[in-house]
Amino acid sequence: MGQIKILFGLEATEGGAAKHLTYLATNLRKELFDITVIVSHHRSVLFKSDVLRMQARGVRVINIPMQRNINPLNDLYALVKIYYHIKNEKYDIVHAHSSKAGILFRVAAFLNRRPAIAYTPHCFYFQAYVGYFKFFYLYIEKLVAKFTDSIITVSSSEKDIAIREGIASVETIECIVNAIDLNEYHQLQESTAIRQNYNITSTGPIIASIGRLTRQKDLLTYIHAAQVVLKTYPDAVFLIVGKGELHNKLRKTIDDLNLEQQVILTGEVKDIHQIYNIIDLLVNTSLWEGLPYVILEAMLFKRPVVATKVSGNQDIVIDGKTGYLAPQKNYELVAKAIEKILSNKSLANEMGKEGHKTLKKKFIFDNFISAHESLYKGLVESRLE
Repeated sequence: MGQIKILFGLEATEGGAAKHLTYLATNLRKELFDITVIVSHHRSVLFKSDVLRMQARGVRVINIPMQRNINPLNDLYALVKIYYHIKNEKYDIVHAHSSKAGILFRVAAFLNRRPAIAYTPHCFYFQAYVGYFKFFYLYIEKLVAKFTDSIITVSSSEKDIAIREGIASVETIECIVNAIDLNEYHQLQESTAIRQNYNITSTGPIIASIGRLTRQKDLLTYIHAAQVVLKTYPDAVFLIVGKGELHNKLRKTIDDLNLEQQVILTGEVKDIHQIYNIIDLLVNTSLWEGLPYVILEAMLFKRPVVATKVSGNQDIVIDGKTGYLAPQKNYELVAKAIEKILSNKSLANEMGKEGHKTLKKKFIFDNFISAHESLYKGLVESRLE
């Protein structure tokens, strides 16, 4: 078997999906895989550095404009471009990532007949909805899954959802948990310099939520939890790190609650590693997740975590040992969990250490890469039989 020719497709070039794809494109063995990536560049300025990393590894990166929301003309244009690219290049495997690319690339690959088709959802889109909309998006997932050779979930709970909802046969669903490359975390700045960068004058505890400012992250719960905690810890600072469509709404909520000095919207941060150096704990109030990289990163830096008990989060956080899990949309219990950690420094340190041990034991980067390599080889071999 010669080099396996793979096409990766991604529209959501920010957050965990972008990190996941960049890891694969830059760490799969070059002697075994010939990799091309098609992405939509407009989602995040920070993704440009990922593009440069991929290109430095000899990965071909192509920009095809795609939009997250349904747009028939734009979607058709992108589908046609992807279809003809696959037709001309004759890939062995097309691996689509996240919801929009998951549809476009799988349909384009199916119409070409030749390539094996893999799909990593990074949390299923139908999880965002109830009622009619959930039924609609779930139906689309099931329909496209009929011509998908392998669905790769990033957590066990995500795999359980796929099986429970009957998206595809159990044999086609495989779980390869996310992991982080420990070698990419470099020398940190002095914490005082980082505090100055974000105008943090308080010497009190710093709590952070890191991620896109979207409905999924439920940052209103985070802000209201901050309001409760600040009554007991008035010198605490709460960071909201990231960008997104809810920025203005969150800013208004912060201003209306008179929290503008204690709750800081940092915007998108290029060197996110520096944030972990100054925080005392990470909070994730998401309504659903795949398996969030931010929690893995917090564990690397030995920071305890308070997270909602939803898919993805509950695969990482060991309640009472590496942090606390709280019900979603319950700011009072999130606040209570934060206060438990802030009130007991030895507990916080122990949770941080346990999280670090868990990361190194269960979320191993070499396993993440080798599992994908084995899966790709298996897909090609099954086509040759």
